[in-house]
Amino acid sequence: MTRLARLASRRRRLILAVVLALTVVGFGLSGTVSGKLTNGLSDYADPSSPSAQARVQVQQATGVDLEEGYTLLVSLPAPASLDMPAPPLVAEAVRVLHSRPEVVQVTDAWAAHVPGLISGDGRSTVVAASVRQVDEQVAAPALQASIDADPLLRGHVLLGGSTALDAQGSVQSLKDLSFAEGIALPILLVLLIVIFGSVVAALLPLLGAVVSVAMTMLLLLAAVSLTRVSVYSLNLVYALGIGLSIDFSLLIVSRYREEMNRLGPGTAALERTLATAGRTVLFSAATVTAALGALLVFPIPAISSMGLAGMMVTVCSALSAVVVLPAVLALLQGRVDSLSLWRRRRARADADRGFWARLSRLVMRWPALVAAVVVVALLGIGTPALGLSFTGYSTSELPASLPATQVNVALAEDFRGVSSAPLQLVVSAGPSGAAEVDAYAAEVARVAGVVAVAPPVAISSGLWEVDATLAGSSAVSAPAIAALNRVRSLPTQLAVRAAGFTADFADEEQSLASHLPLAASLLAVTTLLILFAMTGSVVLPILALLMNILTLAATLGLVVLVFQDGVLSGLLGFTSPGGIDTETPVLAGALAFGLSTDYGVFLFSRIREAYRSGLRTRDAVALGLQRVGRVVTSAAALFFIAIGALVLSSTVVLKEIGLAGALAVAIDASVVRALLVPSVMALLGRLNWWAPSWLRAFHRHLGLDHAGVEGEAAPA
Repeated sequence: MTRLARLASRRRRLILAVVLALTVVGFGLSGTVSGKLTNGLSDYADPSSPSAQARVQVQQATGVDLEEGYTLLVSLPAPASLDMPAPPLVAEAVRVLHSRPEVVQVTDAWAAHVPGLISGDGRSTVVAASVRQVDEQVAAPALQASIDADPLLRGHVLLGGSTALDAQGSVQSLKDLSFAEGIALPILLVLLIVIFGSVVAALLPLLGAVVSVAMTMLLLLAAVSLTRVSVYSLNLVYALGIGLSIDFSLLIVSRYREEMNRLGPGTAALERTLATAGRTVLFSAATVTAALGALLVFPIPAISSMGLAGMMVTVCSALSAVVVLPAVLALLQGRVDSLSLWRRRRARADADRGFWARLSRLVMRWPALVAAVVVVALLGIGTPALGLSFTGYSTSELPASLPATQVNVALAEDFRGVSSAPLQLVVSAGPSGAAEVDAYAAEVARVAGVVAVAPPVAISSGLWEVDATLAGSSAVSAPAIAALNRVRSLPTQLAVRAAGFTADFADEEQSLASHLPLAASLLAVTTLLILFAMTGSVVLPILALLMNILTLAATLGLVVLVFQDGVLSGLLGFTSPGGIDTETPVLAGALAFGLSTDYGVFLFSRIREAYRSGLRTRDAVALGLQRVGRVVTSAAALFFIAIGALVLSSTVVLKEIGLAGALAVAIDASVVRALLVPSVMALLGRLNWWAPSWLRAFHRHLGLDHAGVEGEAAPA
């Protein structure tokens, strides 16, 4: 770290010139990156699942991608029925769809003789199109442009279906991002000015955020050329990039100001800053990166790509803090406090009688009582999570203003012939197996919960499709899932795979459940290893792990209370879907563990430093909390706003992730760090620092015994 400080000081202009160029290029290419991000149903599917394999079979046989499709909702000038000729609007809608190169087949009520494709009042009808694999963000806008340019269709047709839903959802996600961060950034700047008392110092964390997000864009550009990356990853990149950059920069700038007061501006102050705060940043970044890295275990792109994007922005935020920010400080020298709004009081870094020290001593007077009350309270807050239920990705998560959402609502309310829980059974059988397939379809029709079964259709040599309708008010309802399970358990010699929204949802849940133990194990192991490397103790890492679990339990309980039970739904601007998104607990768990361990690094390192100086455990806790309390509180408040801004999104899944991240930070930085840590450490006493002799020797052998991370002084 000393060499890095000297390099930043000597080559500051070169470093800043290179970073400026990369930042300009990164933001210049951000449009290219956002255009390649995905928002399709396959983002939520495990490629090895039966439903995904069924879709591949159908696509290879027919060219049709079951995850794509258009649904045109046509408003008719007068009531219509199959007894009448097809209205000109319908014929024109069919013509426009056939003109699209990605469309394979078009279905309307008159051509298919399906009265259910006409609404109950006869004033609207559905024209559906099967679509081959396509770039949704190119194809759907092109079709919408054709509709808008057609004088007969303009104003009478709403574009829906999976392909349009994906495209419209992506655009809405980017709008939400601009809106949320546009509100968060001014608030963060004001709070930074209040914390630092200087406009220049307050701008430095935001500068770090700009650099880290721009560099992440360059990495994402490489990622999108190799794999699917969810459009929601971009929202996480901005939220984490701003939040972590501010956290890390807060530590660096605060420590530099302290060292500058003691050593004067220049290389010496930078060396000391990176040797302490810089090392803290690297440990902190390691905890968050490792936690988000656990998401790569899941083969579902919506989860793994957010983990990958989160890891990228965390690394970029750390590099910005330990490379770019020191170069800026070297350039500013003593002018870091320029444009001060009031006289800054010098921080009392060694004070042990401030607010945080007094609070910890008060807590440690009755440690058992405080610990018991906090644990019971957190578990009590987490009890709603016991009734957790899930919802799949659907238009219910998107704003009602989107055309695709309006189409789906109309289908559910006005059309009796459109199934809310369709099931496609892909059956492998030879051309001579028609009788066997017919018999299987008849067996499916007799399954409880199966409402209807269409005659089998041969879609290629040796491959058949049997379309069924399941009971239930939605594709992910309990009756639909139960019926699917009964169909899948039918004894048959045929090779059958199920596709459709219900099968997709069931397979996604199964994939999450099967990969969760490995991901949780990685989270636990990384938490234990990082904190052991920092503290040399076996007890403190286990303590941190248990506290992280409590934080996560309370966070999930509140998320369920809000999004599943609908508490505060009016205030937050959404309609409860009756459950939470399937990915939310996984993403919230990774964020909560990473950020909780992150703040634990700040606190435990300072307590350890005080303990190793000869203080008793209780005195070390009081001094450590006093020295780091303000920095953790300030960092958590700023991060709360940065990631909590996602709650302003109109997409429910982003609201869930934003609220979960914000709550995890708030609970951990307040209740856990201020009350539970002091009380439990007081109860354990010297046991906090226990480790087997062979582990202590290993710790010393690696040089970690004297390389502990030093905590930070409160911001001046």
